[in-house]
Amino acid sequence: MGFFFSIQHANIVAYLTDSRQVTPPRMTVHDLWTFLGAAGEGRRFFANRGFVSSDHVAEGEVALESQRAFDAVDQLLRTTQRETWMEDAFVIRTLSGLKQRLTAYDLFGLTVRGDGRDEELTAFALNAAYSSGARALILITACESPKTPLEFLDPFPALAPLVEDLGQRPGMLFWDLKGNSLYAPLNDAHTVFGQLLQALRGGWHGAIEDVLERNRRVTRPKRILHLSDLHLGTIQAAENQQLLLQRLRRVVPTVDRIVITGDLFDEPKREYSIHFQNFSFALRQFSSKPPVIIPGNHDQKTLGNVARNLREVADLDWEKLVVDDDMGAVFFCFDSSRDAAWARGKVTTAQRRDVAVEYEARANERLEIEGYLRVALVHHHPFSFLADEQSLLNRGLRWVGKTDESFLCMEDGDEFVDWCARRGIPLILHGHKHIPRHVCRDIWVEGARQPRNVNAVGCGTSLGAEGKPLSYNVVTYDHDSQRAGVSCFADPGDGGGFVGTKLVAFDA
Repeated sequence: MGFFFSIQHANIVAYLTDSRQVTPPRMTVHDLWTFLGAAGEGRRFFANRGFVSSDHVAEGEVALESQRAFDAVDQLLRTTQRETWMEDAFVIRTLSGLKQRLTAYDLFGLTVRGDGRDEELTAFALNAAYSSGARALILITACESPKTPLEFLDPFPALAPLVEDLGQRPGMLFWDLKGNSLYAPLNDAHTVFGQLLQALRGGWHGAIEDVLERNRRVTRPKRILHLSDLHLGTIQAAENQQLLLQRLRRVVPTVDRIVITGDLFDEPKREYSIHFQNFSFALRQFSSKPPVIIPGNHDQKTLGNVARNLREVADLDWEKLVVDDDMGAVFFCFDSSRDAAWARGKVTTAQRRDVAVEYEARANERLEIEGYLRVALVHHHPFSFLADEQSLLNRGLRWVGKTDESFLCMEDGDEFVDWCARRGIPLILHGHKHIPRHVCRDIWVEGARQPRNVNAVGCGTSLGAEGKPLSYNVVTYDHDSQRAGVSCFADPGDGGGFVGTKLVAFDA
């Protein structure tokens, strides 16, 4: 059986097809309402046009459960704001019937569009939906723009290949009830599905997992481990350091480079900078390369705001430009705290020009670096946002017509993003607000025939400053397809375990 839906709702589907007793992903009332029911002018998505199946009994049962769930969410929407986050208990209760129906299938397939061939991919998916009968559920995504970034909160393991395998598109993502998954480009999908269909007809559940494992491609895109806002010298950093380091002992060997985007220590004190040196040395036990670092406002200002002290920043010996030939990347490094007041950020024309001169000098010596991935590292966020609109601080500031951005923003963010677009830098990594975040903007450059994508990826606080979760990102990049992905991980700070909190896939 198959049904049509938006790939933006793929994580909801991944939850519904996971046979384990798992917590649902975060979703708003509107998220679930649009998935279950709204299509165009109030039409019921499942009831009117969602299904294709040779088993009309199964189709009717799933449609009925979908309708029941839709009615419950529709009722809630009448008394609740559309962007309200739903309680897990309500989601579990509302989707229980639909989840029971969908986990009756043994195999799932999801169309992953891109690079044309939409009709061929849809034809393949329809054939798979009919030929598999009641044993497989094929999820046929709408023909949306392949350049639209995909972003999922609390991603399920089945979706991991969307950022781990960024190569040939289009293709099919296959997974089983346990979340074992693989991505197969369309040219390979016919062979893979033939083997899966044979396994389905054999009736042994383990055979599906064997086929998935046997056909899983060994891909090695380039990976960057992104840390930020360590705030070494604080009690939280001291308590959480070993928890993070033990986790990174497994993560670092799988990445090509480590970057740390500022606030390495909490105040510009010698003893705090020594804490960072020890932390950096510990990372060197896991990697042959030193981390690429930039300073933040706390590394040079007392309380991150006043009395600038350059001594500890100078001792960091950070570089304006780092070229990594092994991974084919150039890191453009900036100090966004140097020329701004308080905790705000700014990258002046002079600083941008200095970094550009360094790059041009390196490119003159070795022309091949012009084909490398270009990554900008900056502490402050180039795209402004409110960390928590309902926080006590922001509620108080609203009385005087301000927000926390008045004290924390990057003053020339638009100029900096525009400079990155003109320089052909598709990826900006930053920290500062202690929140994992991804923003994509199309920037028009004079003389260009189409806009250039600039993606800003923010990391949370890697050692749990201010009592927040310990966070790190893994940024994945495929040179051939020029696609990128970000997987965000977090531990609440009690050692409960690092879990994926966000997954983003985008064109770079």
